[in-house]
Amino acid sequence: MKNFKTLGFVAILIAMIIISSCSKEETASKSENTTVTKSFTVRNTDKTEIVIEDALIFVFSEDQECIVSLDFSEELEALFDEAGYGMDEIRTMIDEEFGGSIYLPFDDIIEAMDAAGKSDDSFKDCWLDCHSRFTDENGDKIPGRGECKAACFFVAIKDSIDKLIDKLLS
Repeated sequence: MKNFKTLGFVAILIAMIIISSCSKEETASKSENTTVTKSFTVRNTDKTEIVIEDALIFVFSEDQECIVSLDFSEELEALFDEAGYGMDEIRTMIDEEFGGSIYLPFDDIIEAMDAAGKSDDSFKDCWLDCHSRFTDENGDKIPGRGECKAACFFVAIKDSIDKLIDKLLS
């Protein structure tokens, strides 16, 4: 009976994730998407620091408050490949850093991260600060809120990638 209850809970949890996740089809027609392309410094297999231009490209839906797509530059993909990891493995590792999926709305990611024991107060604080700074007294968005929240995601994703690279190269 206990296994049946656990199986039922897991099935409900999976259904909730599927229902609440951000889909490309759902947000493709939304005009409030922010594309973020960032460069950053990483260590390569020789443990020297290199700058990877446009290493990370993602689209953030301001309406859904979630990542719609996440892509990596060829140079960053080559670095992971050199370390012996395919991009599917890397995407799975990043998803795990975000409690299971980077494509969930913010509140769901925070809940999933907490449940997985991967709480990140700096990510949560950044997000709440953006919401506070870019919301007027009537509760309406002020221009710049999407870019601010997208920047929070970038920092969190970059931190995850840095952790992965350190783990892969150690």
